[in-house]
Parts: sequence; C-alpha cells; structure tokens
Amino acid sequence: MGVFKDRQAVEANLQNYAVTFLTTYERLCGNKCPTLHSRLPFLKQGILATVAYGRDAFLILSRNSRQPPGKSSMATWDESEYPQLSIAEDVDSIAEIVELEEILYSKKLESLEPKYLDVALGIKEAEEEAEELLEQNMRMIHPTPEDAVDRMKQAYELLFRLENSFRQLIEKKLKMEFGEEDWWEKGTTHHAKENSVRHQKDARWKWHEPIKASPLNYVDFECLHDIIVNKNWEIFKDILGPLPTFSANVKNLEMPRIVIAHSNTLSQQEFYDFRRNVERLLRVVKAYLQ
Repeated sequence: MGVFKDRQAVEANLQNYAVTFLTTYERLCGNKCPTLHSRLPFLKQGILATVAYGRDAFLILSRNSRQPPGKSSMATWDESEYPQLSIAEDVDSIAEIVELEEILYSKKLESLEPKYLDVALGIKEAEEEAEELLEQNMRMIHPTPEDAVDRMKQAYELLFRLENSFRQLIEKKLKMEFGEEDWWEKGTTHHAKENSVRHQKDARWKWHEPIKASPLNYVDFECLHDIIVNKNWEIFKDILGPLPTFSANVKNLEMPRIVIAHSNTLSQQEFYDFRRNVERLLRVVKAYLQ
C-alpha cells in the first residue's frame, strides 16, 4: 500500500491531464476575460500536477514558482520517496510532506488502476476543473462581499496563528536560555518591556485580561521581531535563519497587517503574497515547537 504498481501508466494519464487542463484554462481565459489575462494569479506562475500516493491517492494541482509562467510540469510521489506518506490522510498533510506551494485544486482518487484513471484524469475532468478554477480566480480579482469576507477571515486566522506562534517560540527559547525566572528581564528588549507595561495599564486593553498569563501577550508584533533579531539572534538563528530572509519575510507582512487591523480588504495578489510569507514562517516555527 502506498507504492505505485504501474507508475508509468499513472504518469501518462497525469501528463495528459495537466496539458489539457492548462490548454483549456488559457483558452477560456482568453475568451472570457482577455483584459484580465495578465492579472489572473494562476498565470503568474506555472502549475505542478501531481499524484501523491499514501494511505490514499490524491490529485493535486499547485502553484510552482520554479516553473515559467504559463508552463506546467507533473510528478508522482509514493512511500518510496517519502515514507511519511504512509500516514498521510488528507491533501494538507501531503502538501506539507512533499513541500507543495499554494494548492489550486485537489481531489481524492478512488483508484490508481489505469482504467479508472482514464476517466478520473481524462479530458472531460480536466476541462471542467480548468473552467471552475478560472471562475474562482475571476472572483478573486473582483470579489463579491462574501468572497472578501472569506478572504479576510483566512488572513486574520493566519496572522493570529503567526503572532501567537512567535510568542510561544520566544518564551520557550528564552526560558531555555535564561531560566524560568529571568527570561523576561534578561531576554527581552527595553521597548518590549515598556510596551507590555503600557498596554497592561491601558483601559482599552482590559478585554485582554483572560489571557494575561505571559507579558508577551501585550507586546506588539514589531517588538516580537526586535526581541528575536536585535536582541537574541544567536539564540534563534538555527531555527529561523538566514537573517536577511527572515527579516524580509517579516517586513513584507507590515502593510497587510495594517489592512487587516483596519478591516479593509487585501487584493488577491496581496492576500496570496501574505499567505505565502506567513505559511513559510509558520512551517519553520511549527517544526520547532512540535
């Protein structure tokens, strides 16, 4: 289980599917929205079509920045390349294991038998999914109010997860370095201490009372970055390095954070860039915390 019996047949079907999908998408895009052609996010990067075979088989279409715009590639993975696939049960876990980028579309395959794949990865399926993805992307460019709400719900959740993951990481590492009693005094910056004290005294932060166990809960995002980079980089570099890449990723979050905080709407491209940066950072932090 989890290892291809006829990889050649699977890859032949997958290749035909990927070519049909991309060709159909380009044609429909040119017909339906020629003025948006250059702006649609899907066209800014290539596509990777893959069948990943763990406990179940999944067809996954994802963005692939290593591919030239408008080009496609295909691949298959099984437990011989990634033993972790033996316990993968959903597309998110598979995407993390094989390090796929943003997932465009995925579905569980009932069987990897060539006869079944002729239908599941056939021309009709490829054309239907290409049309569906184009409609989704057009709504990303001109979102309905409901689309905008969904996008910003995702953005807020990502920001919440990242900021609190940073807090967990900082407290854990500083306690290891300076001890349970001294981590806050010795490991944080003067600005962070002032920031925390001021917010705890501010009446507008009274709603924060239930989770005040750590003084870091009152510290702004910028202070978290300073604690890591300007005060303790030697402690964190093995986890978060290299420094220029980490700082650039964090800096790229500044404007989206302001938009989210003021209940405005990120454009599709802003949201995509924001999500990519946050997920990249979360993967690193999560790997350490787990």
